Amino acid sequence: MYIAILCEGQTEKNFVANILTPTLFDLEIFFQPIILTTSRENCGKKITGGFVNYAKVKKELLNLLFKPNFDLVTTFFDYYKLPTSFPGFEIKSHSLTIYQKVEHLENCFRSDIAQDKFLPFIMIHEFEALLYTSPSITSRMLGIQEIDFQQNISTTNPEEINDTYDTSPSHRIFKVKPDYKKTIDSYQILKEIGLKALREKCRHFNDWLTKIENYR
Repeated sequence: MYIAILCEGQTEKNFVANILTPTLFDLEIFFQPIILTTSRENCGKKITGGFVNYAKVKKELLNLLFKPNFDLVTTFFDYYKLPTSFPGFEIKSHSLTIYQKVEHLENCFRSDIAQDKFLPFIMIHEFEALLYTSPSITSRMLGIQEIDFQQNISTTNPEEINDTYDTSPSHRIFKVKPDYKKTIDSYQILKEIGLKALREKCRHFNDWLTKIENYR
């Protein structure tokens, strides 16, 4: 099965290419990560990375969905800083859990794209939340004290940490490790943590992969 993953940036693309692809290869699941095009220079060169405008995202997704070489098209976007133009963004209920909010957004996203082979995925709260799956491994590989890293955490669920602090997971990492390199450090740490542990701790992330595995 050939799957296109429209990624928000290079960090997500590295993760898909270096961790998801080899881990799920035995299931005959083959990923092609594609970085979202945000704009073009006058010469026509693409500028990639970042989520600025939903209309451009929709256009790029539809282009992928109409290509016959993909059996499934999915996304790897962050909940953190989604643009206000995103379908379902108007939801304001504070009584909903983060899982309910993201499920609502993904359902609205799926309805707006309206293609059978489209599977939306929005990461709670952003990609760096995965690094909180194992504070001991992350702090060791970043060369910082585990106690300093754990001061940023008040939950054992990596997908819920942003409901407690008003900053994104990546901002909290930069606070204790200013020279953190997103595109390099993140996937090396996650490779050490392993996909099994990520799936055990991050239920929404695991649900996405389970849907991919069961899609036929």
